[in-house]
Amino acid sequence: MKFVEANTIRELAEMIECKVLGDPNKLITGVNRIEEAGDSDLTFLADERYVQFLHLSKAGCIIISDSFKGIDDIKDKNFLLADNPRNAFNSLLILLDEKKKQKRRSFIHASAVIGNECNIHASAYISANCTIGDCVSIGENTVLMPGVVIADNVTIGKNTTIYANVSVYEDCEIGDNCIIHSGAVIGADGFGYQENEDGSYSKI
Repeated sequence: MKFVEANTIRELAEMIECKVLGDPNKLITGVNRIEEAGDSDLTFLADERYVQFLHLSKAGCIIISDSFKGIDDIKDKNFLLADNPRNAFNSLLILLDEKKKQKRRSFIHASAVIGNECNIHASAYISANCTIGDCVSIGENTVLMPGVVIADNVTIGKNTTIYANVSVYEDCEIGDNCIIHSGAVIGADGFGYQENEDGSYSKI
């Protein structure tokens, strides 16, 4: 996963209140698993059973427990020292994801088709080839990724992300802070059938 913009190790440390051990000015551009991380990647080590990866990893920076023994003997790597490396790593991903969302706000792509009488908040982000029906409401900081189809009379709350090629049927309501992943269909018919007296079935 790549960041929207490069961050120094010092900047990352300030985001999650960690101590830096190594070069605070080194630029980090993304995150990766410890065994696959490269020179500009951030990773973490939360379990000392996997300490062999600590010595083999090519990561530019590793979040590690501040109680890890022998850390001062490793001179060729950069570390962020945290009380709980896994939580620190997760917190950092959340903060960086929020920065990415902020970069995407206040935009409607020229290829988007928007119906009549819609209420789209000024901070919403509407990607390419989205289709939005009539009387749709889209809340603050909500993001529609490419190819999303929103039918008539749909209400979507704030801080919601709808990923590519999602379809939302008529009259649905989606709340705040939701994540809907690619290809989902919201509001489609169920699979229920009712048996009639003559033995035939009617779709519910």
